[in-house]
Amino acid sequence: MRYDGTGVEASEGFPLITEEAWFPFRVITATMGKSKNKDPMVTVDTVCLSPKWKDFPIRHWVTFVPKDKPGAGIALHFLKCIGQPYEGVIDIKPEAWERKTFMGKVTISDYENKNGEKKKNNKFSSISPISETVGDEPPPEKADSKDAPWD
Repeated sequence: MRYDGTGVEASEGFPLITEEAWFPFRVITATMGKSKNKDPMVTVDTVCLSPKWKDFPIRHWVTFVPKDKPGAGIALHFLKCIGQPYEGVIDIKPEAWERKTFMGKVTISDYENKNGEKKKNNKFSSISPISETVGDEPPPEKADSKDAPWD
């Protein structure tokens, strides 16, 4: 492949959602991999569905840690929120996550990049099933993303 980068300014990162609030999101891609600790992990690329922040991306990582480790239920909560099987022995099929919707509470996070520069990005501080998030507080838990009005 050949690419002409003449006149294109190199940039890093994605645009930020500058409000810290609940917004609807859609999973675009979900790719199986491993965490730094070698636990199974899915990298989830999402886009915002809110008209004000339409198509702004946020990357999220869902790590399946052993049940005796702190945070083991976090991955199951994500599965529940996108309407996927989450109880008992389950087969993780990231391709089935694509096009699923959920509500994400967006926060702005500070981090240091590989060059030691301070940067900002968006993260989810909480997620919920899409049909139950109203206002700024997380809803009671119930997985049912098929009723989203924008599907």
